[in-house]
This record gives sequence, structure tokens and C-alpha cells, in this order.
Amino acid sequence: MKLQGSPANYAWGSTTAIPALLEQAPTGEPIAEMWFGAHEARPSKVVWSAPASEQAYGIAVLPRTLSDVVAESPAAVLGEETVETFGPRLPFLVKLLAADKALSIQVHPDLEQAREGFARENAAGIPIDAPHRNYRDAWHKPELIYALSPFDALTGFREPHAIAATVDRLLAAEVPGTHAALLTWREVLAGDNPLQDSMNLLLDTPNFGAVADRLAAADIPEAAPDCDSRIGCDIDPIHILRMTNGDFPNDAGALVALMLNMVRMLPGQALAMKAGIPHAYLRGLGVEIMASSDNVVRGGLTSKHIDIPELQRLVRFEVQKPHIQHPDDSGLLDTGCRDFGMQVISCADNLQLGEDAPTIALCTSGEFQVSTDHGTQQLNPGDAYFIGADEAPPTFNGQGALFVGGLGR
Repeated sequence: MKLQGSPANYAWGSTTAIPALLEQAPTGEPIAEMWFGAHEARPSKVVWSAPASEQAYGIAVLPRTLSDVVAESPAAVLGEETVETFGPRLPFLVKLLAADKALSIQVHPDLEQAREGFARENAAGIPIDAPHRNYRDAWHKPELIYALSPFDALTGFREPHAIAATVDRLLAAEVPGTHAALLTWREVLAGDNPLQDSMNLLLDTPNFGAVADRLAAADIPEAAPDCDSRIGCDIDPIHILRMTNGDFPNDAGALVALMLNMVRMLPGQALAMKAGIPHAYLRGLGVEIMASSDNVVRGGLTSKHIDIPELQRLVRFEVQKPHIQHPDDSGLLDTGCRDFGMQVISCADNLQLGEDAPTIALCTSGEFQVSTDHGTQQLNPGDAYFIGADEAPPTFNGQGALFVGGLGR
């Protein structure tokens, strides 16, 4: 079944990146994400391409979503093992993501936290679509981003001494109106809980947004490549401060960004994100696959709802070294999660995937054909197809870039 992606027009999105990939004229409106999946917030529409589709699934050719199809015959479409493990739902979601400014500093819950938070907000009578809701479903949201362009991301905490070295540079600049606040931060970094206490200080103290503005506007010299201030960052942290402050002035999140590792991925590299890891995507175009959830708790760099106490409850306050990965020889990526897996295919000559499991195939460049016992379909850039568990395992032919999402291994 061909899928029509469901767009998300968030303000941080690019006006050109996804339209260019889809070979469409830009409208001037930002398109931040394009969802391919069955999540109830933005389910993909099914584009019936032939009467055979109706015959195969036994349902009328009407405007329908993939979530409708799954709900009608979950055991057939998903497979009995998938339903037994994850319930009558497609457990993964594929997205195109295009960031032209910083996303929020955010964290995702683990499965137990998601179930507890969802039940708690339901009991409080908070509508599912309320802007101040954190938990829109009862599922965790580990994710993986694969870079289609150079892609900048913040992920996990840096070493406290690297953060302290950055604060020392800011103190040395002697920017008016910042000394007292920076000195307090520096003292906290020397304490017993430097990461947790620093985040609490920055997000709970009102004047740090103004401090970020003053520091971002100051002329602070570039750090030497071997300076401790640069540990964990692919660019000078001062550039990160200026970038994030330019996106969100008067926001203390620009200072929290200095606490996080910054990676600049090249096309073909990928980064997995586990529960509890603070992160924010900054710039770039990529393919994202994740557990099918929309649970996000934000702490800064956003105009959306911020819940600092909940963020602090979920965050893992530990040093994390980013693990940048490439697909293995067969194109597989290590997602670290049973809910989803990803295979990247650049050249396929009757390549067959050997599992009877739900699959979404998304083409981002070149041309591919996908064949099952239900027929053969062409994939051009931006095309996506869903293959149900009741079909024969798909066979692929073609060249370019094809992303095949399914269950993890």
C-alpha cells in the first residue's frame, strides 16, 4: 500500500529541504517532519494504486489511513507475534526530518515512565491534544536519526570539567551583567552533583535567559583545538551558544546547550537516542525511525510547553559519549530497540528481506521497485510503501537510497 506522508509544519522546519526531496515546489511554509506510519496523531493516508489492493485487504477503496487498516485486521497486517508483543498497533514510525533552527532541548521517557505519565495525565483530565500535555500515549520513544545532509545535533552531557572550562572562558570575557550568574554556575560545577545542579540552576533561575543574550552578543575569542572547553563538541561551544541564542533569544536553553555534546554528522552517519538522554537537533535533513510515540518533555529552546520538573525527573544525569554509527555491510543500523529496525539500501538486485513482518520502505533518491505476492510497485524520491505481514517478504531492485523500516532484531 502506498503511503501519503503526514506533514508537521513546526516553526523550526525548513521551507525547502523536504519539498526538494519530494521534487515539489516550496510553498514558503516550513515543513519540519513528514510522518510515515500509523501513529494516531498523524497517521499516513493510504493511496490505493490498483484494484488489487482492495482485493488483498478486503476493504473498500475509500479515503483511509494506515491506522484504520491496522485496526481492522491487526493480526493479519502486523502478524500475530507483533500483536502479542506490542498490542494491535504498528510499533514503529518513519519520518523525514528537516531542521532549519534548533529543536527543543528535550528528553523521552522509558516505557515504565510513559505508562505512568500517560495514566497520571489521563486521571487529571488533561485532553490528549492539550498544548500542556507531556504524555500523548503510553509508549516510550527511543529513536535513531540518519543524516541525509550534514546534520548538527546536541546529545548527552559532556564531562563536567569541559563544561567548567567553557564557563571559565565566559568569565574571562568579562561581559557586563553576567559575572555573578556565571560565578554561581562555576561553583555549582565544582560541587557533588554538577550536571543535575547546573541544569536546575540554569532552568530555574529567571535571569539566565538575559545572561545568554549578553554572552551571545559578546566578542569571545575562538578556543584552540586542544582547549578543554571543546571536549565533546565538533565546533567551538561559543558557536553553539550563538546559534541557539539566535534561534531562541532570552532562553536559558542556550546555556544548557553548552552542557551537551555537539556532533556534526556527515551524510550516511546515524545516531541513536535512548530514553533519558537530553538532546536537541540543530540543523540538517535526515531520516528518523523511532518507536511509535509522541511523548516529548521539553526544557528550553522552544515556544511549546516546557515542564522543567518533569524534565528533571526523566533526565539521566550522567556523562554520555555519542556513538556515531554507519550501516553495516548489509545496510543494517543498530537501533538498540526491539520496536524498530532500519536497513539502508543503495543497490538492490533481487534483494529479498526474509521476515513476515510489517515493513515501511521509503525512497529518498534514485529509483527502486518493490515486489511481493500482491504485485510490484515503483518507488521514486519521497515515495513510501507499507508491506503487511500477510504478504510474501518483499524483494527490492534499484539504485539510490532506500530506507526499510521494520521491527528490531
